[in-house]
Amino acid sequence: MRRKLIYILILAILLISVSVYFSHYFREPIKEQERPEAPKPVSIELREENTQLYSLLYEMGLNPLVDVTEERVLVRYNLPEGMNEETYYRVLAYSAKTSPNSETIIIQIYRNYHPYMEIKANTQDVLSWIEGKISKEDLSKRFVRREIK
Repeated sequence: MRRKLIYILILAILLISVSVYFSHYFREPIKEQERPEAPKPVSIELREENTQLYSLLYEMGLNPLVDVTEERVLVRYNLPEGMNEETYYRVLAYSAKTSPNSETIIIQIYRNYHPYMEIKANTQDVLSWIEGKISKEDLSKRFVRREIK
């Protein structure tokens, strides 16, 4: 009986030792892993501009992806059936009016959910066009329009 008790105690001590060893062994690599960087906080003003621009474009009949930052405004949408591709002039105008402090406006147009066209414009040029300081033709010379395949 005593031998049986000694074997059980030795087995228990051995199990505890092994579990402590492995718990320490597996915990160390977790501590050494780098934690991902937390996302940068977005100002309330940029969130409001993002929401306002999305609402304007949605009312226009588009279902856009909108991302407004201090550096640029990105608008990506699928061109609805029957809508003229030159709707990007309205998208440029709405983007510039909503986010006048962003440097660049980037519009990516998809046709049948495939990349079709990209327009990059300077926000100040678009604001000048809205204010009537430059013509539509002058604006179209100042932005970059390229087809995407």
